[in-house]
Amino acid sequence: MRVVKLGKRFVLARRGYTHAFRFDSWSKEAHQIETILRELYPDSLWMNGDWATYYGKQDRYTSQRPYWIGVRKETDITRILLKL
Repeated sequence: MRVVKLGKRFVLARRGYTHAFRFDSWSKEAHQIETILRELYPDSLWMNGDWATYYGKQDRYTSQRPYWIGVRKETDITRILLKL
């Protein structure tokens, strides 16, 4: 898992998200973060709310697809990391 500040070239950045967690593929840790986000934002819609997920393009040489969880506020990343 990596925490990334999104630039203009990222799909999630074009949708208004500023930071994201990046995983090499979907994992148990990604599920834990999604669960925490559902607790933080129970009324938020999945894609147009305060957080969203996205599968990146498949790597050319392996079958892995990066998995992204984007958030709109940098403070959400701190709150998630403290709960892990």
